[in-house]
Amino acid sequence: MKLLPRPLVALALTSLSAPGLAQWVTPPVSAPGVEYRTFTSAAAGAVVSYHVWLPPPYSAQPSARFPVLYWLHGSGSATAPISPLSNWFATAVADGRMPPVLVVFPNGMPYGMWCNSRDGTTPMEDVVLDELIPEVDASYRTVATRAGRLVEGFSMGGQGAARFAFRRPDLFAGASILGAGPLQLDFLDEPPCSSMPLTLRLQIYADVWGSDPTYYLAQTPRTLAQQNAAAIQSSGIVLRQAVGAADCMLANNVLMHGELQQLGIAHEWSAPANVGHDALALFNALGLLNWEFYRDALFPAGSGSPYCFGDGSGAACPCGNSGGVGRGCASTLGIGARLRAHGVASVSNDSFTLSVYPVPGASVLFFQGLSQSGGGPGTVFGDGLRCASGSVIRLGAKTPTANYAVWGPPSDTPISVKCQIPLAGGTRTYQAWYRNPDPSFCSADTFNLSNGWTVDWLP
Repeated sequence: MKLLPRPLVALALTSLSAPGLAQWVTPPVSAPGVEYRTFTSAAAGAVVSYHVWLPPPYSAQPSARFPVLYWLHGSGSATAPISPLSNWFATAVADGRMPPVLVVFPNGMPYGMWCNSRDGTTPMEDVVLDELIPEVDASYRTVATRAGRLVEGFSMGGQGAARFAFRRPDLFAGASILGAGPLQLDFLDEPPCSSMPLTLRLQIYADVWGSDPTYYLAQTPRTLAQQNAAAIQSSGIVLRQAVGAADCMLANNVLMHGELQQLGIAHEWSAPANVGHDALALFNALGLLNWEFYRDALFPAGSGSPYCFGDGSGAACPCGNSGGVGRGCASTLGIGARLRAHGVASVSNDSFTLSVYPVPGASVLFFQGLSQSGGGPGTVFGDGLRCASGSVIRLGAKTPTANYAVWGPPSDTPISVKCQIPLAGGTRTYQAWYRNPDPSFCSADTFNLSNGWTVDWLP
């Protein structure tokens, strides 16, 4: 619903107070592992504050460097999410669901919209992208490259994460766009559930976009995606967009999702049922898939490619237990295990590793074959599909941590050595076998398998 006819917007603005002063400094938040920092911003001409959550390994491993997740808050409070979210990430890092990362909470002001203001007085985007990121890299032991940097946000922050990722895909390995808004092409087209007073909405419109519909449209994530589609595609940035199916932001998120598809911008899309406008509820509803996003962004796939999926594209899973796109057949966890390879498969410079997630049992066996079972689609085996066959070599068994297991250096013998890959290289196939201990789930065999991975080893 449009708030006011265009000719009345200027009249309404005359009753508002002068634009609010930029609130570049917030009070410190006291929470376990959280530090409060400030720096002098040349762009803002002011001191700017931010908070950082440090994972326990940061102090325990004084020579190690860590990736950084920039978490952009929603409207209303720049500091309210810091304590609950730092606790959320602390628990996930402690139990192995998430790799140890630094989480930076920038100060986006209550209604800064993560956007440079039209009049230049509040250069929010410039402060974060051009100044805060170098400040964090200089002050902490970060992986100070694109490969070690993610951006995520909810509501106003989800819109900000989309803006930053689509504007500067060269800065981030991944972007997580959660419950994002505003995404409408006219800021005065109020979402149906909005409880924002008219005077506040018009004040934000004036302060950030100068009440200029052309400037507003130019700054929306949907416009930035159209303008930079080629750069976004070529960057390989890992994108996910999620919004609760009961969130009033759903409709505009669905529109952006469709536009990204039309533009050919690859992204993961989720709209969990019965979830409203609540960040932690959305995280919980995403479940196991939530943690896969961070690993996909920080540990990109290496040599080779996946094949033999339990998603209906090849051989049928034995009990109709389709595991989802790109996965093995489903287990008792509700989705199938996904095998990925990382690093370079080169006999002379072997950095090749394998990872699998999620697996429910206490043991995972990684193994290598010489060929693809069934010519590629796989053959039924236990609760899943056998993908790798021919002169099988067992790499070894692993005990999963938080449903995640890895085989490869530095903890294991290099795969080229373990499997005696010839110096000239050659094609090999890989898979993970795991216990699925509930005999009533599918077959009585109580085991399942991931998808397969095939790779041509280089000399």
